Amino acid sequence: MPSPHLPLESIGTSSSQAKSTNISSFAIGLNIHFSMVALTTRVFIFFTLSHFSDGHVDMFPRYFSTYSFVSRPSLNKILSGELCCCRGRKLSFSSSAFNSHLSPPPRRIRAISCDVTGTLVSFQGKIEEHYGNAARACGIELPPEQAACIPKMFKQAYKETCVIHPCFGNSDISSKEWWRRCVRRSFDLVGTSMTEPEQERVFQRVYSTFGSHAAYAAFPDVIPFLNWCHRRGIACGVISNADERYGDSILPMLGLQESMQFLTFSKNVGFEKPNKKIFEAAMREAEPWLCLKNSNLVDAGPLKPDEILHIGNDYQKDYVGAIEAGFHAVLLDRYDEKEVADEWRADGARVYKDLIDVVEYLGREQFELGSSECCLDPEHCYNI
Repeated sequence: MPSPHLPLESIGTSSSQAKSTNISSFAIGLNIHFSMVALTTRVFIFFTLSHFSDGHVDMFPRYFSTYSFVSRPSLNKILSGELCCCRGRKLSFSSSAFNSHLSPPPRRIRAISCDVTGTLVSFQGKIEEHYGNAARACGIELPPEQAACIPKMFKQAYKETCVIHPCFGNSDISSKEWWRRCVRRSFDLVGTSMTEPEQERVFQRVYSTFGSHAAYAAFPDVIPFLNWCHRRGIACGVISNADERYGDSILPMLGLQESMQFLTFSKNVGFEKPNKKIFEAAMREAEPWLCLKNSNLVDAGPLKPDEILHIGNDYQKDYVGAIEAGFHAVLLDRYDEKEVADEWRADGARVYKDLIDVVEYLGREQFELGSSECCLDPEHCYNI
């Protein structure tokens, strides 16, 4: 009986049967190896993202493109010589006939955009603690029942301020003034009585706290992921419904800004996710980093929506918004919210635990990544 691991054309004379048996045994061995690799994939990827030098990083996608992420039909074709691994980045048919008639055009990711809070950055502490500590430092002690109401009242104040001054005030008021009104409204809703000078002192402490390590920390996989993107020639940046303070102080404080090429905030653009226009603005900001004026690039061309992957943690804002803008999109379930993640999956979203999973996804889907010739230096290759 023909081996289920081999293509039919490999079955023939007794000598070829013997050869097929050897290849089938090898395929079975690889299948066993595949199961073992699944247990160590994440550790290997994190080590690779963190430690491989530029000279060795190609080993990473080559390994996974060839073994860990190859389907059974593709494995058969590799073993029978019908498929070859091309620079470790994608699988392609060796036959030009197959290429011209059956193979879909290769998919490429040249830019990656990310949401900030809940995707790259974790919120630290509790909002009632931060607000209560600020008030206490100014000599105002909140009763326990008022402190317990702060999260709910803050959400209401935030929504009200967004309605009155969309996009953190856009060009109408400064982002600091926007937050001043939001914080004061939060305490008003809680029922805290303060004089005007007391309100200002409390606000200044709250504002300072939310620009410090007391309120934000980067997830441990973020810097290795951004470095990996840079080595692959992928322009990486942010699309966030936030004000410019993230870019001015918070991301630099966390050591993230140096590895990012573009920062797109709703405050500056005047539109918020899921509006298509903020995604289009991010695409325009990412494009200058792709060295389009460098005539040595054989694949140089304007950045297209389907060459961008967006990573976020909100189904409507990050997934639906990105897909409608023509981007690829995935969501992260950083906080193990199983029911929410299952709903996202039921609605068609790809949901992963962290950025290591995203790297695995790109490998499994055999995307081409960035451009090996791209230097991510716009002053050298592009007139901004």
